[in-house]
Amino acid sequence: MRVRPADRTDPRQLRALYRRASARSTYFRFCTPNRVAADRYLATLVRPQTCQHRMLAAYVHDELVGVAGFDRVSSTEVEASVLVADAHQRHGIGTLLVERLASIAAGLGIRSLIADVPITNVAAIRLALALDAGYDVYARRSTFGVTLTVRLPPSGC
Repeated sequence: MRVRPADRTDPRQLRALYRRASARSTYFRFCTPNRVAADRYLATLVRPQTCQHRMLAAYVHDELVGVAGFDRVSSTEVEASVLVADAHQRHGIGTLLVERLASIAAGLGIRSLIADVPITNVAAIRLALALDAGYDVYARRSTFGVTLTVRLPPSGC
């Protein structure tokens, strides 16, 4: 598997990844089974990488099998998201992407990754709680479901 920053060469593969996602995976990622939300979001994924926005792409051979990214919501927090192709879930790809994303975020001086997930997204909750990189992880109920917070060690800028 190869992980690299997403860039302008990825839109066709991103579109294919999102179109292959099951209704369940689409709901867990966008909080709606409506694929229109995914189509609208695609354009934002490949915008230039900055301190405000990062996106990683995971490839197996020439197939995009996962993406993870963040957008800054405050000076010390980012909202993170992950999508792994259904056929490649539960093989550690999501964990690897989140760990790499957390490392990038910490290097930028970000202190917390935050994700709101449906209470039924047990895989995302387990992923966050099982991170091995020594992060403090908190899960709390929210109106939507569960808010996951991964506290990052001080570092970077």
